[in-house]
Amino acid sequence: VHIPPSIRGEDQEVVVVENSRAQLDCVVEGIPQPKLSWEKDGNPLSESTGEHTILPSGELVIDSAQPDDAGSYTCVAANSVGEDSWTVALYVHTHPVFTELLGDVALNKGERLMLSCGVAGVPLPRITWTFNNKIIKAHYDHMNSHSDLVIERVSKDDSGTYTCVAENSVGTIKSLGFVYVKEPPIIDGDPHSNRIEPLGGNAVLSCEVRGDPPPTIRWSKNRINVLISNRIRQLNNGSLAIYGTVSEDAGNYVCVATNDAGMVERSVTLTLQSAPIITIEPVGTVVDAGTTVMLNCQAEGEPTPMIEWSRQGRPLLANDRISTFP
Repeated sequence: VHIPPSIRGEDQEVVVVENSRAQLDCVVEGIPQPKLSWEKDGNPLSESTGEHTILPSGELVIDSAQPDDAGSYTCVAANSVGEDSWTVALYVHTHPVFTELLGDVALNKGERLMLSCGVAGVPLPRITWTFNNKIIKAHYDHMNSHSDLVIERVSKDDSGTYTCVAENSVGTIKSLGFVYVKEPPIIDGDPHSNRIEPLGGNAVLSCEVRGDPPPTIRWSKNRINVLISNRIRQLNNGSLAIYGTVSEDAGNYVCVATNDAGMVERSVTLTLQSAPIITIEPVGTVVDAGTTVMLNCQAEGEPTPMIEWSRQGRPLLANDRISTFP
């Protein structure tokens, strides 16, 4: 009695992880005993390649499956009275691998940030993002397994560690990048101020600056850099301290703060004041009646003192007979 081949198939799909063993079963019955052969994607397989083994029982064995081994495999059984076939799909799953990694980024406050992350693997990995270990949303292209994280206008709060996490059924990988948002210098207060201090005292010209990285501060007076000395010092907060002021210290000062993100300046006008001092006093004078007499009185001070005359405790007002000169 002759019986044509009949393949008793079980799995139509076989899934293995790369580098693991894959076995495709092919149990056949028939009289006379059918002869078995295997095809991959329509092309006959030969044992001579050494990449796979066909066991006497009919199973096809791949000892270390690679992504290229994935495909459609057909077991063909034939004897003198007929032929039968059975097709099974082999899927080789692979670990996720990054095709585009994150890098460290430094940018200015208000600029646009875009971080890109690309990944490959079977099945296609899923991408998620975290910022300082907290999950955040980002655009994800499922077809290409590519993701962009975009912040249109960054603030200082956006500085930190960003992580792209790629995960599939085989494993999980992470790519990290640090984002540093630089902040241009900011000077507290008005862009121009006036300071009035006593001559001979101490004066502090304020220039308190914020920024990241910490700004460098430079002072100038009348467009000439201020020479730092024991008497004129720049404080840790950027302000300028002048000890024992002299008349030459008065004037317009400019504080310029700079860092990698920008520059800002502030001007301060320093006015030094001193109490009036009479340097030339009027002296007693004897003249003839009807003649002209001149009494001299000069004074110093800052601002320039205004001189007034009086006679016997009463103010002298200018008239046809009495004149005052500057």
